[in-house]
Amino acid sequence: MKRVTLNVQNLPAQPQRRCGAYSSCTSLRALILLAGLTLVAVEPALGLPSPQDTPEEVLRAEIITSARSPIDGKPLTAAEYAQLQADLQVPGPSRPVVGRSLEKNINLLRLRKFLKTFFPFLPIP
Repeated sequence: MKRVTLNVQNLPAQPQRRCGAYSSCTSLRALILLAGLTLVAVEPALGLPSPQDTPEEVLRAEIITSARSPIDGKPLTAAEYAQLQADLQVPGPSRPVVGRSLEKNINLLRLRKFLKTFFPFLPIP
């Protein structure tokens, strides 16, 4: 097999490309500038709402004649909805009603927790 050696010094020098006034670099710069301007010009149009959307001012001025129950989601009339809102504003009992023996056990558990807070070393079962 023959070995071929390449002498780099004998190769012709490659001309360096410079971006001149009328070279391919100018067209590349123009293309990048055009793409940037296109993106800037399109951007404000993306922020606009679609024409089918109803403006918020109109929606705020509308009178709602039907609603849904917040409890079970059933449709209600305006009068039923107002009555339900009034009923929900009335406070219920602050504590649930339980039997006497269960209330006694709850109170004993609260007492045990209180004692364990201050006397953790006591053998309270």
